[in-house]
Amino acid sequence: MASVVPQSHHQLAAECDQQGESKEYVREQSGSEQLEEKLRYVCENLLTCDRFLEILTSLKDTSPGVEISKDSVDEIHADYVGNLWFLRTAGIKFRESLRVTKISNSLFTVTCLALYDTSGSKRFKSCAEVTCNIEALQNIEIKCRGRLLMFFPLPGKAKVVKTIVDTFEEAMRIYLLENGIEK
Repeated sequence: MASVVPQSHHQLAAECDQQGESKEYVREQSGSEQLEEKLRYVCENLLTCDRFLEILTSLKDTSPGVEISKDSVDEIHADYVGNLWFLRTAGIKFRESLRVTKISNSLFTVTCLALYDTSGSKRFKSCAEVTCNIEALQNIEIKCRGRLLMFFPLPGKAKVVKTIVDTFEEAMRIYLLENGIEK
């Protein structure tokens, strides 16, 4: 498992500025408004910066060489080779597709669909889905849930789903913390 090096909000903003895709960040607000504004900025940048997917894939059993691409305005993908750890299968091509939906000024939903391809033909099959609600109340509330989308004939399906959700939630916490948002 690769280590994740914390990155300050200013580093993220500079990285996004270099890509020419950063959003304006408003800092002169107080209390819950400032928290909502920070959350909006960070969630919108999930789709314009590669950092969250870099964190997420670094927490998984992957080979070097994650390829991040953007097919549309509202979705970003990470393709990588990794292991299907719960079936002890190695060298599988994965694709994580990330989508962010703004529900309100203080609530965002991040959905991650994990696909896999064992044949090398780029015919990806659904593996798992994680949905994470991030809400700015007095503090940041993160609520994630997931489901396995593939046939899983062995006992322990709930543990597999819990591990997938926990990994996604950890990546989200690291990403938010790097951007100055603590839970």
